[in-house]
Amino acid sequence: MDGNPPIEVVKGKCKRCEVLIAVDPRWCGTVFNYVGDANGGNLSLISGKFDQKAGRLLLCEMIILDEQPFKMVEYVGFRRFCQTNCPQLQLPSRQTIRTDCVKLLLERKQDLSRFFKKEGMG
Repeated sequence: MDGNPPIEVVKGKCKRCEVLIAVDPRWCGTVFNYVGDANGGNLSLISGKFDQKAGRLLLCEMIILDEQPFKMVEYVGFRRFCQTNCPQLQLPSRQTIRTDCVKLLLERKQDLSRFFKKEGMG
């Protein structure tokens, strides 16, 4: 034996097409999602890699848009939800998410300022 552990293959059945899918857990970094039009038709399968920075940005936008408290990221229920649905996302503390939200606000404020300074926007 060469000292390498045996490869564990995880199998599951697709709920949509009932095809048996085998996955090597060492290489499961790619995420697959079904994307459809607004009416739920024309479904297609897309793949993408997890992006921590994009996840943090979306978390900031959610907190701002839904007027949630910064300490939401420390709620047990929210942490369980995130751990189940996106285990790769490293949830920041409430102080860090506050800093991220303020930074996002200032960036968007600068973008708006530049937009309204364009010629013809008098």
